[in-house]
Amino acid sequence: MNLQKLHSIRDGHRGVIQHHLKNIEDAKSDSTLIEFSTILEALETKMKILESINEKILSKTEVDGIQEEMLTTEQYTINMEIKFRKLKAFMEQQTQPKVQSSPPLSLRETSSVVKSVNEAASPVVQSVNFRWDSDQRERSSGDQQYRT
Repeated sequence: MNLQKLHSIRDGHRGVIQHHLKNIEDAKSDSTLIEFSTILEALETKMKILESINEKILSKTEVDGIQEEMLTTEQYTINMEIKFRKLKAFMEQQTQPKVQSSPPLSLRETSSVVKSVNEAASPVVQSVNFRWDSDQRERSSGDQQYRT
């Protein structure tokens, strides 16, 4: 394949990528994110194809144009990688379970909550103390039996 045709093919793929990027921004509002993830996968596939085409173009480029071709290709690739990372971060953020936090309690509400917790725990503490006291009495009386 000649160099001009490879450049045209690459430009075509880049155009498709730009089209997908526009569509993926619209798909961000899709509550199920199915469309978003599908477009993201298509973009990743296109970038792999583009990488292969770039290698072919580089192999057919004249010696004096190699550096410019490499710089242009690298710049485009880095820009796309940044966009992909942002899109993937958005996807991860959307798929993680959302934890609703309650607003911070005022000092009055905090003291009320502490008081309620203490009151609720009081019977438990008393029953534990009672059992412990009962166990101690039984042991004490048992010890007295052995002493006599």
